[in-house]
Amino acid sequence: MGYVEQNLIKSEAVIKTAELHWFIYIRGATFFILGLLLALSPENVTIGSSFIAIGFLYLLLAFISVKTTELAVTNKRVIAKYGLISRQTVELNLNKIEGLNVNQGVLGRIFNFGNIILGGTGGKKSPIKYISKPLEFRKEVNEQIEG
Repeated sequence: MGYVEQNLIKSEAVIKTAELHWFIYIRGATFFILGLLLALSPENVTIGSSFIAIGFLYLLLAFISVKTTELAVTNKRVIAKYGLISRQTVELNLNKIEGLNVNQGVLGRIFNFGNIILGGTGGKKSPIKYISKPLEFRKEVNEQIEG
């Protein structure tokens, strides 16, 4: 049972969950592959090994982010939880959300990922990065606000 399920309040139900997009692994994979290619050349083994180590670290951090991030829309609020050792949470009641923006670059449009920025009352902005299918998530939040 995850954070979202443990923190549901009375008569609250999860309507939609979201996940981080696989694109979060691109930086690590790029360093790792570049390191492998450099390591094939005897004069670049040291540099290649460094790139492999950096790539592995980025891949590990991305994996941890994917496994420790929970995003959900309930019939009462939006809940986001990040972190393994130190936990960060964003919990906004639907009636306190003033705006929900989706930022997608060219690659985000092509691969269907982006950043969602929740604006709550009081001017607080809460970014949620690398969301898979961010337009569907925004649509569900808006439907819950209207419903």
